[in-house]
Amino acid sequence: MRLDKIKQEALEIGIRDFYSYARNYYLQKNGFETAEVPEDKGETLDELVSRTASFLGVDRNDLWQTPAFHMAFRVTDLKSLTSLNEEVDVESVSASLETGREMSILPLNVLFGGSTMKKYVPSLPKLYSGKEKHSLDPYGIFRGQDQIRAITREGSKYLGSRKFDYAVLENITEFCPVGCAECYKGVLTRLGMSALADIDPKYAELKKELNLQEQRAVEQTRLLTDWLNQHPEVNTVIISGGEPLMYSPDTMGKILDHLGKAEHLKAVRICTSAVYQGLFYKINDDLVSRLSDFRRKNNGRNGKAKKQLYFNCHVTDEHQLLTPEARIATERLQEAGVSIHLQMPLQEGINFYRDDPQKSAEKMRAISEAAYEIGVIPYKAIVNMHSPSYPELTVPIERVSEAITFLDGHFDTSDMARWQAYNILHEQGNSYVYPKPNFVAEKDIDRERSRVTYFIPKLNPDGSVNEVHTYEEPLIEGINDGASLRLIADARIQRRIGEVRNAYQKLRKDEIDTREFYRVSGIKFSENKPLVVGGD
Repeated sequence: MRLDKIKQEALEIGIRDFYSYARNYYLQKNGFETAEVPEDKGETLDELVSRTASFLGVDRNDLWQTPAFHMAFRVTDLKSLTSLNEEVDVESVSASLETGREMSILPLNVLFGGSTMKKYVPSLPKLYSGKEKHSLDPYGIFRGQDQIRAITREGSKYLGSRKFDYAVLENITEFCPVGCAECYKGVLTRLGMSALADIDPKYAELKKELNLQEQRAVEQTRLLTDWLNQHPEVNTVIISGGEPLMYSPDTMGKILDHLGKAEHLKAVRICTSAVYQGLFYKINDDLVSRLSDFRRKNNGRNGKAKKQLYFNCHVTDEHQLLTPEARIATERLQEAGVSIHLQMPLQEGINFYRDDPQKSAEKMRAISEAAYEIGVIPYKAIVNMHSPSYPELTVPIERVSEAITFLDGHFDTSDMARWQAYNILHEQGNSYVYPKPNFVAEKDIDRERSRVTYFIPKLNPDGSVNEVHTYEEPLIEGINDGASLRLIADARIQRRIGEVRNAYQKLRKDEIDTREFYRVSGIKFSENKPLVVGGD
């Protein structure tokens, strides 16, 4: 009850001022300039921060790096959100919360405000409603054929998902307090259990299965390691969630120890929002020690195969990369020898502007240059995975192609400060967007359905095409309704696209199934046979 009283007082005096005052002790302690807070509130804020620190049992100099503080003082309700004086569509947010959406805006992200904080505000009630099946699972990782399971005496257990032969995505929890409103795993991370069960019971069951229990996650990894040792073609595991770093450093160490026993593994990637999106305190000495242990044990000098360790870090904008918190967390990981690669969803009105490709390019450049400044790699800019579902969220791939053209040229920007790839990650896998006019595809405009369908060929070295990806997005007048793509003159490519186009029409009419459509498209299904444990 006492904590509720403190939170109410913080709301009354101003949440941002309360956060800033608590943060100033952290900044001073680490040698950074403090942020300004209103002088007339200083005495009250000082007393409130001191009481909060006392309640949580920490020195107030350490309050800003105390996990309990950030979890307790997240913005999770409409009253707290509207107190921030942001431009918020109250009706839409309220409707979103009524559908069972869970809002979570961490203190550091609140301090940024503007388009950064917009990323965490649920403003599209229908996003996870089930009206668009694509938005329930935009990458297809939770559909049956992509799942890896163990069959044990206790029943079937989820181990991971595999879309590509070489890599397994190990989701070790469904929980994430970062709160990205359009998270591509939003059915697990942003919906409450009862709301999810109403939409699709199988997702609710998976959410329940991936609970935040340390021993369960360790056992999941032990079983996955056994499965990996039966599949030498897999050389990469991506540890993900939810937010995987919600587990303790000890548990993360045990998970890494098991993966160290995977004989054919060459790389472990930890996919996290912690470093740059508000959970900076998770990159502590204990975690860094476990990461260093993994690198030492798997350095290839002890008779075992070398295994690389990477962090794939989500980011929204350049401000998140240049904070003192980001710099400290980055330095800790770099000192442990961990390579940091950025992944950034391109989101309309947040870091992409479909009406202004040049402004979009300037934003992408600012983020990649900030990455260069702190010594991390701008790895992938990813088209919002919900783009095919709703016009409000659509980042048109042709506009991405136009924006990339403004990023070319090395005279004012080092090549090391440029994004390595621009991706469409969708159910069929991974396609790339290239600068205009080098982005080659054919498209069909269906005004009756208000959809645009792209057929994107993947060229072989000899110029032929085996694989053609099919990608849909809503038709947006004046944006993607013109014949703006480069014409394909090669008859072989035209023929392959024609075959896939015909198969796609049959798929839409339920005349063929997904597996047959993939066969025609040249896209391979991974065969994810379960691990059978304890069988006779």
